[in-house]
Amino acid sequence: NFAVNEVFVHNCDHPDILKFINAKKDQDSLKNFNLSVLITDDFMKALEADESYELKFDDKVYGELKASEVWAIIMQTNWQYAEPGVLFIDTIGYMDPLYYHAESWPVSTNPCGEVPLPHNGSCLLASLNIVKYLVPKLKTSNGNVFERTYEIDEHLLANDTIATVRALDTIIDKSYYPLAKYKERHQQDRRMGIGVTGVANALEIMGYSYGTPDYIEQQSKLLETIRNVAYTTSAILAKERGPFPLYDEKSYCAGGFFKTLPDNIQKLIHENGLRNALLLSIAPTGTISLCADNVSSGIEPPYSLTAKRLVHMNDGQREVEVNDYAYERYGVAGKTAYEVTAEEHVDVLCAAQKYIDHAVSKTCNVYGQIAGQGSGVTYDEF
Repeated sequence: NFAVNEVFVHNCDHPDILKFINAKKDQDSLKNFNLSVLITDDFMKALEADESYELKFDDKVYGELKASEVWAIIMQTNWQYAEPGVLFIDTIGYMDPLYYHAESWPVSTNPCGEVPLPHNGSCLLASLNIVKYLVPKLKTSNGNVFERTYEIDEHLLANDTIATVRALDTIIDKSYYPLAKYKERHQQDRRMGIGVTGVANALEIMGYSYGTPDYIEQQSKLLETIRNVAYTTSAILAKERGPFPLYDEKSYCAGGFFKTLPDNIQKLIHENGLRNALLLSIAPTGTISLCADNVSSGIEPPYSLTAKRLVHMNDGQREVEVNDYAYERYGVAGKTAYEVTAEEHVDVLCAAQKYIDHAVSKTCNVYGQIAGQGSGVTYDEF
């Protein structure tokens, strides 16, 4: 019921779950750890029906709690302390391509949640900066140029995706691991997490407003290209170098994510196997996005168009002004995080997850009164 894999997690039905949820109220303990609650399908059914659920450990029942009240406490504590997060562990398990191998079942995630991991698992991440694939496109009317726009160079994006898959696969064998068991586990599944950054900047430069149906359609097209090329490359690599050791054709090809792949890629995997059990992930990319001329991070909108940041220099700290990439380079004032509705945030997240075999790190900014205030459970009671 308790696992450490860079994130501390607790099952939602553990007898001590309320103490765990409120752990960050003590700002001196566990302050450098990420906390998440493992949410089950049974909990969500109880939440939807406004029912109670049992608390148990080692098959012994210790009592019950109202699911809606536990959910309200999680939301309130997350609002105050940015934790705990929630992991929908049953959904993660069902969609995980290695569902058939018990020792590979996800028990936690890396710190930002985009890579569900088994015991001793490792994450190997790389992000493609989408603003670098923008190329000019001239719209014409009756043969006369009247507007300059941009589009994604899909050929270049595909080539870079191929190179990234091959590079990361090599890194798995060339890396130095802190413990031998990490190396052994990583070489068994050969997982990697190719993702994106600068998506919001790129698509808004192209003329699409963040979170709208047209924006989501373009984002889906972009992520579909990366997914298809990554899986095709891994299947070709399996023919060249052999599939990952835990690959079992019958079991792998019965998995939930495999069934979302196009027929031609499924056929190629049946023929060759697959070099890497998982290939895709969308990380927050905060630091690398800032270093890459402050492009929008991951699939997030820019937090602000201009901001002050403290930078550590040789002569000490210095406050500098940092401008959003699209705003500074193209004069495009895209939607910022708090101008995007909660529904638009969730729509962008859900659309992206369809093309990702690991997970997506996404912040959904929500306004309004916290649900559950005034209920039978008070937040300071536990």
